[in-house]
Amino acid sequence: MPEMIMNFPWWMFFAAAGLWHLYYLQRYWWTVMWSAQGKQGRSGTAKPVSLIVAARNEAENLRRNIPVWMAQDHPDFEVIVVNDSSWDETGLVLKEFAEVYPRLKIVSVEEQDKYPTGKKFALTLGIKAASHSYLIFTDADCRPASEQWLSMIQGTYKDSTELVLGHVQLEKTKGILGMFQQFDALFTNLQCYGHALAGQAFMGRGGNLSYLRNLFFYHKGFTAHLKHISGDDGLFVNQAATKNNVKVCLQQDAWTYTEAPASWGAWFQQKKRHVSSAAYLKFGHKLRTAMYGISLWMMVLWPALAWMWPLEYSAPWACLWVYRWGTLGWAAVRFKQAGLLPLLPILDLKNLFLRTVWAMSMTQPSKARW
Repeated sequence: MPEMIMNFPWWMFFAAAGLWHLYYLQRYWWTVMWSAQGKQGRSGTAKPVSLIVAARNEAENLRRNIPVWMAQDHPDFEVIVVNDSSWDETGLVLKEFAEVYPRLKIVSVEEQDKYPTGKKFALTLGIKAASHSYLIFTDADCRPASEQWLSMIQGTYKDSTELVLGHVQLEKTKGILGMFQQFDALFTNLQCYGHALAGQAFMGRGGNLSYLRNLFFYHKGFTAHLKHISGDDGLFVNQAATKNNVKVCLQQDAWTYTEAPASWGAWFQQKKRHVSSAAYLKFGHKLRTAMYGISLWMMVLWPALAWMWPLEYSAPWACLWVYRWGTLGWAAVRFKQAGLLPLLPILDLKNLFLRTVWAMSMTQPSKARW
């Protein structure tokens, strides 16, 4: 039996994994790089927009960001902030701003023990309160990169478009935690935009997301995954996206910026919450991401088994790693994260390990309630 195992052409499995990984990089990641070079947004006549923000205990962020949202250079828009059972000064802050900005609309939610609410319920109320068909979503801690944000996101819509994915950029922070977070965000963005541009969108970022009001009600809102705490952004995109109804807007003036969690514990809890949504994805998306992960692990394991085959068998693997890191390097520069370049291989391998740990912890319930 040991001799049979040794003589079995295992290299064929590694070769298949390598070819799949090469295809994956070319099909999804490089699509993002080429698309990122083009012009997007501000096409055609500007349409009215409703900006919707669900906020719980976000008084400080709202003080900072409401004036920025209100300063958008768009001819017709409203800002709807849903005060979701806050117990800080959120309500007071909103009342103060409502006296200054006529475009600010406030929706309040009161927590009830018998009927617990969450972010999905808050967003649903915000959508019902919207006056316009084009909805744009962001988080209370997100600030737009420019006054053209709303116009560029709305301008990305074409005749068949019902969903637009925008880019959320992490604010740069010092230290190894900040580098891990930035690399993880870079990887997530490549996955998100690459699949969307290939007509296989399966996720989005709630800090910069847009879809049509009618699309939300056509799919009965968040009903399909209402019992799952998170997924108001990614799972709805996974549910509502088709091959032709999604566009991606990557122009820098249409970015939003957000701060990363300040501690390892907070970041891990956030990632576990995000990863837990994977169980609700469509089968095809699960299969592709699983095959990607397996192919990457086989690339990692190759050096430990390379002694079984001639040395020249390792040359293609070395080239594949160079190609992968070159692609990641180009993406880091494109998304203004060039500071990751010196440690790119280490961050890449560490990210693979962390994502495997998070995936294995999916059976443990998330402590987050909103």
